Amino acid sequence: MNEQPPLESAAFAPAEADRAQAKERFEAARRRLRSAFGALDAAISRRAERASELADRLAEHSALQDDRSRLAIELDAAARRARAVETANVEATQRIGRAAAAVRAVLAADTASERSAQAGASVSDPSERSAQAGASVSDPRER
Repeated sequence: MNEQPPLESAAFAPAEADRAQAKERFEAARRRLRSAFGALDAAISRRAERASELADRLAEHSALQDDRSRLAIELDAAARRARAVETANVEATQRIGRAAAAVRAVLAADTASERSAQAGASVSDPSERSAQAGASVSDPRER
């Protein structure tokens, strides 16, 4: 007798082997898919992190631009104040110069008046000095 496996079992053996190979291929594909999803997830996370860093840099850049604008405005205002102070300084210097010239003129006139008074005082008779002084100043009783 020929021992041959029944037809059913011979047909079943290749089908079982095909199923095992298909299952193995399926598991390999599933591992590759999980690996691809993991890589995709990591790539999305890196992309999100870069986007967040870019947003942070843009916000910092915007803040720096705002600071620059504010500082430029403050610098312009400070320059205007400095020009105003310089103008006031020039005006004050000119006024002080005029006041000093007026004081010198008053002092010179006073010195000249004292010299003429001293020259008049050189008259030996005190009554003549009184007469000279009286000539320049009127007596209020005479009015």
